[in-house]
Amino acid sequence: MKKVLALVLTLAMLVGSMAVGLSAAFEFTATENGEKFENVYSMPLESKGSAVTYFSLSSSAFVNPVNIAFDVVFTDEKGFIGDGTYGSPVADTGPHHISITPNKIGIGSNGNATDAINYKFDLYTKYSVAFRQKDAEEGKTIIRVNGQDIGQVTGRVATGWSMVCGANHVIVDNIAVSNGEWTQYEEDFEDGKWSGHGDGSAGAIVNSVEIRRDLGKHYASGDGGQIQFEPSKWRTDKNNFRISFDVCFPAEGSTLRSWAGHGIYVSPTQIGVGEPDRGGTAVANNMKVGEWYYVEYVVENGNTSIYVNGSKIEGSFPNLGDSAWVTDDYVLIWVGANIDNVKFGNNEALTFENGVVGALAQCEYIGTKVNIFDNITTYPVEGEATLLEAAGNAKKDPSNDYNSLYLDVEHGAGVVPNQYIVNFDVALYPDKEGTISSDKMKDGAWVEFIVNAMKGGDNDRVKIGNKFLGKNKDLVYYGEGNDLQPWAPGEFHNVTIQVANGAVTVYLDKIEMYSSPVGMDNFEKGFVFYVNNTNAIIDNYRIYDAKTFAKKVDTFNVTTGSDHAKTISDVNAENFCEANGHILSWARTTDPKCYENGVNTYKCWNCDYTEAKAEVAKLEHKFEHYDIKRVNDEGLVVTNCKTSAGCTERKYIQLPDADDYTGTIKLFHDFQDDFVKVTSDSIGFEKIEDGVAKYIESDANYNQIGLGRDYSASELNAGTKVGFDFSVNGTFDTDASLGEYGHSFDLYFGKSTVGAATIKYNMDTQKFYISSTNRNFTEVETEDTYELVPGEVYNLEVAFQADMENMTAELAVYLNGEEILRMDEFEAYDYITYFVPEEGDSTPETTINCLLMHVYGVKVEIDNFVIGDYDFGWNRAYAGDVDGDYEITVNDALLMRKYLAKIIDMDELYASRADVNGDGYVDAIDQLRIRKALAD
Repeated sequence: MKKVLALVLTLAMLVGSMAVGLSAAFEFTATENGEKFENVYSMPLESKGSAVTYFSLSSSAFVNPVNIAFDVVFTDEKGFIGDGTYGSPVADTGPHHISITPNKIGIGSNGNATDAINYKFDLYTKYSVAFRQKDAEEGKTIIRVNGQDIGQVTGRVATGWSMVCGANHVIVDNIAVSNGEWTQYEEDFEDGKWSGHGDGSAGAIVNSVEIRRDLGKHYASGDGGQIQFEPSKWRTDKNNFRISFDVCFPAEGSTLRSWAGHGIYVSPTQIGVGEPDRGGTAVANNMKVGEWYYVEYVVENGNTSIYVNGSKIEGSFPNLGDSAWVTDDYVLIWVGANIDNVKFGNNEALTFENGVVGALAQCEYIGTKVNIFDNITTYPVEGEATLLEAAGNAKKDPSNDYNSLYLDVEHGAGVVPNQYIVNFDVALYPDKEGTISSDKMKDGAWVEFIVNAMKGGDNDRVKIGNKFLGKNKDLVYYGEGNDLQPWAPGEFHNVTIQVANGAVTVYLDKIEMYSSPVGMDNFEKGFVFYVNNTNAIIDNYRIYDAKTFAKKVDTFNVTTGSDHAKTISDVNAENFCEANGHILSWARTTDPKCYENGVNTYKCWNCDYTEAKAEVAKLEHKFEHYDIKRVNDEGLVVTNCKTSAGCTERKYIQLPDADDYTGTIKLFHDFQDDFVKVTSDSIGFEKIEDGVAKYIESDANYNQIGLGRDYSASELNAGTKVGFDFSVNGTFDTDASLGEYGHSFDLYFGKSTVGAATIKYNMDTQKFYISSTNRNFTEVETEDTYELVPGEVYNLEVAFQADMENMTAELAVYLNGEEILRMDEFEAYDYITYFVPEEGDSTPETTINCLLMHVYGVKVEIDNFVIGDYDFGWNRAYAGDVDGDYEITVNDALLMRKYLAKIIDMDELYASRADVNGDGYVDAIDQLRIRKALAD
């Protein structure tokens, strides 16, 4: 769909009235793609707005039909609202996020627009957009831009947390949420912050935006003669149109004019409609000779407004449309200045790159690239320097493969955010063997410099080391393209980063690597360094003004991260380590196991010092992937730990007596501390035979399974396991099985009595699933198919546990003891966790007294349904079997004796079985119990 009301979407909507006098700048940059010339200026906003990076409006007070409206300004073609990396649960189904780019607007799920309308948003132009559910068709949303409905899209902006989504390169203002009858929330940012339901992390409050108008390589110049422009169909209404151009005056007496009456008139000292000496109306102007300025004449409803660099000229001007030199067929201008990008109405601008009009002359922009090393001083590497220690090395705990250190570096006053040069020398000492690797995308050691702290993306980062990245792609690797070799550990190299003219240019050892555009409108008063997988020595740190080359900073002052920065006394000391201390790398020499610690070995880069430390913690025992082995006919079984090869740890489980269950039972967890047995009269299945619940051919598919008692949310989050035996014996058809459900059965699990997730087996696809009851998360399915044998008994088990402190949770599904499905730990926390009120919240804690099960057209039998605690318990009958050989023998007594005599430590003792009397201690009383057992 084409843009509507194009003529009124002008900068008049974006800026307020201000006197002319804002500075302009013609800037030249030499880039990897050739020379670049720009007209650069700062444009004030009409009112404060927010440079959004995380758009969050969240409240249960938002009720349907919810209408969301706000103003939006795009500052880059890559701008968006609705990043797919953000998402949250919602009450209703289907797509629910707003999704806007400079080319489309619509509704999406987690930011991906599933239904959108093509719409062109101009950069640096304010648009009022609205997503309206009131009066929309069921399940749809009306999209409105600048007061005009442009269509409907499928999906609805949901209530509650639905407005959580990412964004970048946009400014928003005047947010309003309503239900069509009353306003539920408003925000105009005039107090300089978010309020009400707004998220304070959403973005910085801004007063202006930096405009960079690309001037190309050529412009047109006139000597004062008349030029007749004849744009085709450029206006249809003399009371509503726009003329714009870039202008530069070569001398004080230069002008752009339409002779007399109501024509265009611009000079360095005056601007208006008509020549001031011939009955025109002009006001004072203040344009510098030799600078470029962007001028707009905007006629709306017969009223003329004039803007220079986005600022409205104060004054009242006649209708430019009444001029004899501005008609529907042509525009006459006596051009006595340099002009570029002349645009009439909605026509393409005349850029003069491929020719000129009339008597104008085509001219070429000329820029001179300055060799910055002729203007700044570099210094020899010597004396004191700063060592930045890798975070893992400093703590002797490199637990992660990726080791990153964050640093804030103050620069103090006097550094202009968009015109500075940083110069320093750096040597890298990788913290881990393998970081100097041919696999550059996996490993690497580098220093990362954040050019613009408030923006996102690689185009604002400079990475320097043996992994070297530039703007949004790999530009240069050492050893490729520039005949550069990988840096040797401890070898100093000079780094120069120039941020000026809207670009960052990177030099290594005074060789230019690349230059690329970068945004700088939200620069903070300091620089950010990351040190990745390496130790680094920084020397000769200086910051210069990029225009005057004046030195502004000569110290490397680390604030955040200072505990990882220390002074090197002499970088060139003959005995480096004696003067400065060791700089270590590490290698994993022994992997940790569940029965022994791992070992990291540290080596110094500069001497023969080696340090070995058994510091890597043991792994946890895992008993959920094992073969169950029966110990005796009384139901005692043993499970073996399968975490590490060679682990001899076992756990015991006492199964119910044989007459309490039928079929082949495989319960892989001990439920004896918290046990409920479901009997035939407590289940609403279609048929009960021999203590087994059976689904037979029937349209009834809903059953509620009583749990015997209420379970609180706290104990369910702490650990819940549900298991049952089942067998299938064919299918039959119902309306549900022929519809969206297929031939399947499921167990509702989590969040409430009706569940927020289902654990499902579909006989048509022969796969198991974790599905969303409310369709608010992506379905998880098994990679393999499971063709279940009719009549064969299988065991299905679901395990859930929430880590409330770290906001993660485990939701896993087991078939015959083998894990077949696992949900993402963060999604499991968001969607499955049972509700526990925070302190001060009067809302009662969730309690669960039943689980729900559905069967759709499957002949299935269910038996031995059990819900129990998360952790195993020990079978006390085998307390005293210290060596785990299933018997209490003299060897058990001998091990206890060695332990009490401090000959062996607890690692060689199965402590849970050694605590025979269960008092929490292993002592002489336990030894006595073992001796008595042997005597019996």
